[in-house]
Amino acid sequence: MIPEDVESLRAGLVGTGYVADDGLATALFLATALRQPLLLEGEPGVGKTRSAVALAEVLDTTMIRLQCYEGLTAAEALYEWNHPRQLLAIRLAESRGEALTDADLFSDAYLLARPLLAAVTHPGPRPAVLLIDEVDRADDEFEAHLLEILAEGSVTIPELGTRHAVHRPVVILTSNRTRDLHDALKRRCLHHTIPHPDSAAVEAIVRSRVPEVGDALADQVARALDLATLAARLTRVLRDAGMSVDAEQATRFAAGVVAAAPGRVTELYWVARVTLVIEPSTLPLFDAVFWSVFQGGRDLTDPAEQRGDQNAPPPITGRPAARPGQAGTTPQVHADRSGDGSGDDDERRAIATAASAAERLGGRDFADLTPAELLSLSDAMRRLRLATPPRVARRFRPAAGGPSVDLRATLRRARRTAGQPVVLARRARRTRRRRLVVLCDISGSMEPYARALLQLLWCARVSARAEVFTFATRLTRLTPALTRGRPEVALAQAAALAPDWSSGSRIGESIAEFSRRWGRRGMARGAVVLILSDGWDTGDPEVLGREMARLRRVAHRIVWANPRTARAGFEPRARGVAAAWPHCDAVVSAHRLDALDELVAALGSDGGSRSAAWLRPR
Repeated sequence: MIPEDVESLRAGLVGTGYVADDGLATALFLATALRQPLLLEGEPGVGKTRSAVALAEVLDTTMIRLQCYEGLTAAEALYEWNHPRQLLAIRLAESRGEALTDADLFSDAYLLARPLLAAVTHPGPRPAVLLIDEVDRADDEFEAHLLEILAEGSVTIPELGTRHAVHRPVVILTSNRTRDLHDALKRRCLHHTIPHPDSAAVEAIVRSRVPEVGDALADQVARALDLATLAARLTRVLRDAGMSVDAEQATRFAAGVVAAAPGRVTELYWVARVTLVIEPSTLPLFDAVFWSVFQGGRDLTDPAEQRGDQNAPPPITGRPAARPGQAGTTPQVHADRSGDGSGDDDERRAIATAASAAERLGGRDFADLTPAELLSLSDAMRRLRLATPPRVARRFRPAAGGPSVDLRATLRRARRTAGQPVVLARRARRTRRRRLVVLCDISGSMEPYARALLQLLWCARVSARAEVFTFATRLTRLTPALTRGRPEVALAQAAALAPDWSSGSRIGESIAEFSRRWGRRGMARGAVVLILSDGWDTGDPEVLGREMARLRRVAHRIVWANPRTARAGFEPRARGVAAAWPHCDAVVSAHRLDALDELVAALGSDGGSRSAAWLRPR
């Protein structure tokens, strides 16, 4: 049935498990009452698609979905003719000696209705809900095919004429705003932007989707802190910290807690991690936020069953909760239960601490920092993205405006048109990030800077995907050691794997060994090579110059990070620096946190222009 007002529609949506605010409920009601298309915009995960599904359930009607993608054509969205069946009809008529006219061949019997035409010709008795999902993923040309159905609720078929809707569909378009839509499309639509739900909305969504959270979870879940409130608060803090967490994930988290009934903080940690983390790169941020929210305590229950009880014992606090697998006793969950908002500062304590550490220590030389101070910069280093320039790959991808014709895709499409290549499929080459290869000097003079760079590579290991080698008197591959664990553990493993830590340096011989064992096999070919060294080489400088020239011929770009270039009046007079200088594309200092931006820019540059902050070799 069609809702009579906004409140009726909202109540119906709640009955389906979808919680809509005043703005979204009004927009959906107007789209239903006025039969005007509704454009819903917002980030992924805010509930755009789910709103159309819930609306179809409220109207008790069919939902027809058109998933947009790059290269979507009108034949795949509107209609196409059943050419194989038409050919069979022609052959059958020829065998019988009969003549067929265009009206015989181009009739409803040979018409294949796609989502747009199916929505227009829906028999009723109630209008269908047409969901055009992620319209921003389609090409610009496809938007022109939508104008007629959006403005008039009709589809024109040249062979049959215009088909008008008996029951005009309720059209919902969604967009993730990956590109701007044309004004002609926007003017034909109602418009509403769905933001990320706040804590109260997430709590309501969790309650409607997981009814079990309204009950006490026996002795497994804190009775003073409701599970729905817990899920809403945790997702809000994660979102404030920069993670992409939506209400659907909060619902899965609450359902997971109901199913697993965690009794210890480690169990709750894994439930939250499995249901809330979708990108491995966000694991360090998730860990920092989770352990800042849940710390101390003995178990999941609060001794006081009523909030604000003056006779309630104070919550048991202790050292911060250990992460799974960390030595020591396993602490239990203790969450903020004050309800007055004072817990917000505690929930953001780890982030604020990281920011204050970056402000205090960002301008200090890495050689002047203690190991503890260097570790405190981990969160600031995680915000740096070590992105190398792209390169053209050998493989292709479908592209509507691609420079070449995709013969295989064209022939596959020709099977729908009696073997005639009516539509030419086009393609373009894929692009991939170039490999980053790091050669890090761990001699005595470079030891503090080597630790800082290895910590940076650990923090940016997902975006960098680097191959890391250390050298002093020998070459050691450290890539496996930097793929897991915490930064202090990774640095300890690196020190254990490199027996020549804090010894002399033989740069030329180490680069020669890299080229012989890995570089000429393809690792350095087309890669961006980063060398961290002060250039104090105890070997033959001619060997260094020869190996740098060889490496330069196969690498796309060589960036030399030399902390001593930050000194006033620096000149490349050391034998190693002078030998390597002509073969470098850029030289940066990378001697402190504030100078790492120059390193990131140098690694990401494709060589078209160079900043004045870089020391261009002469």
